[in-house]
Amino acid sequence: MLYITVLSSCFKLKNNAINGKIMRYELKGLSYDGKGFFFPERRTPLHSMLINCGYQRCDSHSYRWNNMMRGPKEFAIWQYTLAGEGALVYEDSEYRLFPGSAMMVEVPHKNTYFLPQESDCWEFLYISLNGSEIMRLWRESVKQNGPVVELPINSDPVQKAVNIFSRGIKNDISNALSASSLAYDFMLSIMEHFLPSDGNNTDRPSFLNDVISYCLENPAGDLSVDALAEVAGYSRYHFSREFHRFQGMPPAEFVNQLRIKLAVRLLQTEKLSIKEIADRCGFGSSSYFCKVFKKYQQISPGDFRSGQ
Repeated sequence: MLYITVLSSCFKLKNNAINGKIMRYELKGLSYDGKGFFFPERRTPLHSMLINCGYQRCDSHSYRWNNMMRGPKEFAIWQYTLAGEGALVYEDSEYRLFPGSAMMVEVPHKNTYFLPQESDCWEFLYISLNGSEIMRLWRESVKQNGPVVELPINSDPVQKAVNIFSRGIKNDISNALSASSLAYDFMLSIMEHFLPSDGNNTDRPSFLNDVISYCLENPAGDLSVDALAEVAGYSRYHFSREFHRFQGMPPAEFVNQLRIKLAVRLLQTEKLSIKEIADRCGFGSSSYFCKVFKKYQQISPGDFRSGQ
């Protein structure tokens, strides 16, 4: 169940953009002591889920969490520093957490975070998540980017975190499926933010943006190489070569990955049959959908949905 906690006695959350880059968070004025948000127990196993989120300002040096001592259940913690300074010891490395830095850790794992002696306070926004797909993507992100990342306060992950927090305070997350969708969307925003640049974005031809937009808008449509070449205005051979050069994969591979990502989201958030999901994602048959899904996820759609 989702539990939105607010650990400051009085606060108000307000965004104020400065030069389009910096936002100040003013937390004062409204009392939300112990306020929480619950939703009904989920009946369908879900592979991404919000556990809790909240804002906290701590000034006690007794604040310390050893994530090897928090039980056996797996979950992930994203904690974004707004003010002050925190510290994280992750395996054999120590990190300092200043405003604009986000800590990404998991439980159980060899890491401890705390308010260091030289810091007067640590103010942060946090979100906890779990689920097999969340944990898979989380570990991949930490593997690629490390347990501490820098995020502009107006970046997409931070804005999505603020939105989750704001909706929780307003009791605007109505059920488990909504919470699952928000968790997955938040996780994907982190992954997308740190996608490597090929260094040629300024030279990227307009046809590529046209083709990608077409694919995103028409996942169930005709996304054959011939159809995409027509959208690009190129011959099949020239389109395939240029697409691979700029995107780093063949068009058919890109389409399959796009459709499987959509299928994962539908399996997590919609009560649709396997055939309905196959149709919505543009696969010719449910058997072919199952074959492609298992290739990318190493599990059948049915077992993915049931949590096996």
